[in-house]
Amino acid sequence: MIAFRPFLPLCAVLLLAILRPAMAADPGLPPLARPGQWYYVTQSDGNSSSHCIGSPATPLCAVETLLACFQRGQMALCRLVDDGAEQYAQVFTAPSDPGKYLAYRILAARRIEAGQGNMPARAQPGDVLLTVDQREGQLGRYARATGAPAQDFLLHRRPDGRWKIVSWGDPGENLGAH
Repeated sequence: MIAFRPFLPLCAVLLLAILRPAMAADPGLPPLARPGQWYYVTQSDGNSSSHCIGSPATPLCAVETLLACFQRGQMALCRLVDDGAEQYAQVFTAPSDPGKYLAYRILAARRIEAGQGNMPARAQPGDVLLTVDQREGQLGRYARATGAPAQDFLLHRRPDGRWKIVSWGDPGENLGAH
């Protein structure tokens, strides 16, 4: 132990240098996608990447729940995360296509801080802004998935701990309402 003692300060510095980036990351934010990394929402939970659709315990789970709502045509999922969900009722008049899937990935994630510049309208300190790239595809077809460009989702944590979507839109939009 005595021979090791001179190396303790060096070990502590090295350990801090290794752990510091991990400690600085916000644990409530999802990791950003690596190149080529995609997640999937399908017509069933068993074939989807997410294990929390319908349980908006994190900002990512709330977004995945809304994506599944639209992909599956299930208003109940929309109602879990969006207070204005009734406006989507006309979208779900046709049955959902069982072969469709949605590929998505997180391009940016940040927590809104008090006094932060360039805040979306309706944002409050503690809210989360996620930029999500989405592509729709069809099972059994070998084709590049297509879809709208990335969208920003502004999320707020409710008093019961669940997250809700305040608004969404194209990146850089005001996000005042949806």
